[in-house]
Amino acid sequence: MEGIELDCIMVHVLEAGLTFLEANNPKNRPSVKGFNIINGQLADSSDGATFESRNPALLNDVLGAFPLSTKVDVDAALDAAHAAFPAWSATPAPTRGQIIGNMGRLLMEHKDDLVRLQAREIGKTLKECGGEIQEAIDTCLFFQSEGRRLYGQTVNSELPDKELFTYRRPLGVCGIINACNFPSAVPFWKMIPAIMCGNTCVWKSPQDSPLLSFAL
Repeated sequence: MEGIELDCIMVHVLEAGLTFLEANNPKNRPSVKGFNIINGQLADSSDGATFESRNPALLNDVLGAFPLSTKVDVDAALDAAHAAFPAWSATPAPTRGQIIGNMGRLLMEHKDDLVRLQAREIGKTLKECGGEIQEAIDTCLFFQSEGRRLYGQTVNSELPDKELFTYRRPLGVCGIINACNFPSAVPFWKMIPAIMCGNTCVWKSPQDSPLLSFAL
């Protein structure tokens, strides 16, 4: 759309499949049509319902329209997460750690754009948003190496011909629900340890930050 200036993160969001909406936003800021992501595919809500995300500091700045999801959508996301679980849980933990580390490096590459997007959608100061995005980055980089530290235990037995040990195994699908006050740090605190341990996740992002959540 002519006249709209896009930072790198918005370019990537549009490349992922989001489209522009007509909006009379201040400074010609972009407004987009958002989607759920289920099984790697973009999806509307099952009944087509949407809600708007607005800049809380400037209510005539509309970031976009996003799916108002239903139980049908939740069930579809859970089915996809269950289907992905066998392959992901069988992936070696060090490999899972490498993937998580790559996530952290991508966040680092686009940190400034994510900070500005969070400030626009949530209303926090740039300084606070910067600290929070850094928390998400640090969580990824820390858990990158945890793939080599998923230790079990060996335990002494009272029987001479027995060896006792414990080991860790994934549990299954984890539901991630977080509030809007820390929309980027908290979901990473929850999701990254879960997927590091071989679980899959369904993330219900805050209704106040749908575009930021999609970008993340």
